Amino acid sequence: VPMLVAVGGFGVHHAIPLTQACVLGASIMNLAQNLRKRHPSADRPLIDYSTGLILEVTTLLGTIIGVDVNKVSPVWAITIALIITLAFTTYRTLQKGLELRKKELADDEGGHRGVGSSNRMVVMAPPKGKKIFTIVEEEMGGVSEEDDEEERDKAPLLAASSSPEARP
Repeated sequence: VPMLVAVGGFGVHHAIPLTQACVLGASIMNLAQNLRKRHPSADRPLIDYSTGLILEVTTLLGTIIGVDVNKVSPVWAITIALIITLAFTTYRTLQKGLELRKKELADDEGGHRGVGSSNRMVVMAPPKGKKIFTIVEEEMGGVSEEDDEEERDKAPLLAASSSPEARP
């Protein structure tokens, strides 16, 4: 809604229903992409239709109430409600991101390698007789490392790291 108001030049009363139409279009495309997919570890479809049915009731109820409130509310009240909602979701997202960053930093200090860890990159070694590629890891300040044929014969995987003791 804020993007349609700020960039598109729509009024608040028109941006809200247009946002609902955009969400509907995206939902239809997601459904079309995931309709035939199966769950990776269970013998069932990827989409849990029973959960969708439970959520749909509250979604429709919220939409009906929202349309009625939108009709009778002044523009300033809707704008304030949107600002408060956007500020709250921004705060929660930032808070969650900082918590995850703190956890990843603690894992890195403890020697654990989590999903977000980025100071080590593993790549496949090139086949024998082919030119050796230079491995560059931009996040670690442009660390680069070249391999020679003896190293390649010893291990099928090469690792580039910012710390010399972690290098093969």
